[in-house]
Amino acid sequence: MDRVIAARDPIGITTFYMGRSSTTPGAVYFASELKCLHPVCDNIISFPPGHVYDSKTDSLTRYYDPKWLVEPESIPTTPVDYKEVRQSLERSVRKRMMAEVPFGVLLSGGLDSSLVASIAQRETLRLNEATRKKAAASSGAANEQQNQLVGIDDSNELQTDLLLGQLNSFSIECIRRVKNLHLADCLRANKSTSAWGVEARVPFLDKEFLNTAMNIDPADKLIDRENGRMEKYILRKAFDTSDEPDTQPYLPDKILWRQKEQFSDGVGYGWIDALKDTAELHVTDEMMKKPKPEWGSDIPDTKEAYWYRCMFDEHFPSYCADTVMRWTPTWSNQTDPSGRAIGVHEQKYAHAK
Repeated sequence: MDRVIAARDPIGITTFYMGRSSTTPGAVYFASELKCLHPVCDNIISFPPGHVYDSKTDSLTRYYDPKWLVEPESIPTTPVDYKEVRQSLERSVRKRMMAEVPFGVLLSGGLDSSLVASIAQRETLRLNEATRKKAAASSGAANEQQNQLVGIDDSNELQTDLLLGQLNSFSIECIRRVKNLHLADCLRANKSTSAWGVEARVPFLDKEFLNTAMNIDPADKLIDRENGRMEKYILRKAFDTSDEPDTQPYLPDKILWRQKEQFSDGVGYGWIDALKDTAELHVTDEMMKKPKPEWGSDIPDTKEAYWYRCMFDEHFPSYCADTVMRWTPTWSNQTDPSGRAIGVHEQKYAHAK
């Protein structure tokens, strides 16, 4: 008897769906695109990350089960090891540079993407130097050293914010966000890159790096402005080589220690306002009072959000509506889908026009 095994990566970086049809009860359908299944299936789920399906038992079983993920109430107590944080991210980037085709870096200029680009450049130089020495030894001549690093604009979708502390319940909230990445950030990034035949590789979601970051005592992650601990302090400190005179800096201090900006701030406030103005033209007050029944209890609370839901409905049937989930961090009361400037940037936004 034939046996089918299907599995999805631990975090859900790549999209994967599983469907069944009432017309063929014994069949199970799989696809990386939802639109491939909805013409034939009337029951579709997003294949859960870190799980494997076995047709022999017709069941899903979790295979990725680190303690921090399956026991979120168990708060880690491991003190931060800055050297290990640095080395684990370096190893993660190094693994993702293994490719037979040209690769690039999604570079926004922020901390995360700048560190990835810096590590990739170092690794490129190291490999080129090793190749040059090997060629020189075999031919007796030194070849010209070359290094190339392609940079393209960063969509900034995959910042996990693992090292950002906001509340005492940060550890549990951080785990919740990692679990939900496949519903928002990973989903968006995978679709936008795959549409152009590009494979997105995500160093910050490496299993080893996740284990390092998620097992750090949450007390070490909390922001403490009185003692100079800003957001993402652990990541910044791990790559601060100011006390290592023999080590070349990874980034200039003005980038390494620059305050975090929301990506939408870089896009431009005018562009954000244009989205909202356009939504006003498409969604009326009367429409806001009568949301679609298939949306359930998760009703859009702005015209912009309502407009986005309508876009989804144009492309997918009503029974796909329950696959839509909003990103709602516990520590924020933000409901604005554009992610406008908040907190310390409110004053900046007020003077942006």
